[in-house]
Order: sequence, then C-alpha cells, then structure tokens
Amino acid sequence: MRLPPLTSDILRREMHCWLLRHGYTARDTIVSCGKETAQPHNAGSGTLLANEPILIDIFPQNEKTGYYAI
Repeated sequence: MRLPPLTSDILRREMHCWLLRHGYTARDTIVSCGKETAQPHNAGSGTLLANEPILIDIFPQNEKTGYYAI
C-alpha cells in the first residue's frame, strides 16, 4: 500500500492539531519546501520533496496565558 505524499498543508494541520491538544494555538505557520523557502512569509504549499530544504516556522500561543512559546 502506497501512502499519499506528505504536503505542507497536511504537516501544518497535524502540527496545529498537536498544539491544540496541548493548550496552544498557532497562526501563520510556515511549512515551505524547495524554492518556496527563499520567499519570505510564504506559508508553503504542495508536496514536501526529498533532498530539498524544508523551512518550518511556528508561532505557538498558550491559550491560557497568551504567551508565545512552548
């Protein structure tokens, strides 16, 4: 059985779900790959490719305190 490719959107959603389960929210999360990593503030889209740079930038905010960090 072959799995579907891992995409920026799938990884971003999984990270957001994990953060929510632990009391955090995240907005403007960046998961970009390849040439997209050179574009500032590009949220990323499409398949995450082997042998290409992957940029992940997360801004988790604690739901109780409002502070950003884990």
